[in-house]
This record gives sequence, structure tokens and C-alpha cells, in this order.
Amino acid sequence: MTTKDNDKRKIVSSKHLADSEAWPLSEVELGLTVLYNAFTKWIVRCSSAVWGK
Repeated sequence: MTTKDNDKRKIVSSKHLADSEAWPLSEVELGLTVLYNAFTKWIVRCSSAVWGK
């Protein structure tokens, strides 16, 4: 895969977002979802360590 091919690749949640100019927002949305899931998992693990449950 060349650098030119990598420039065309987009991370989107739906095909219609790849065709429009909104694709950067889809990447941000995915990033926020991953961040939220990691944060909540961290909170659960920390509270389990503190409370021993």
C-alpha cells in the first residue's frame, strides 16, 4: 500500500459519511467512543480495587 492509498482511507461509521465532507466528524466520533469506553472500564476497575467487589 502506498502513501497515496493511505491518504484516501477514511474511518467512518457509515458509507454515506465517506462520500460527504462530514467524514472527519465520524473519525472524531469514533475516537470519543473509544475514549469513553476506556475511561468507564478504568473507573470500574479502580472502584473494584478500592471497594474490593
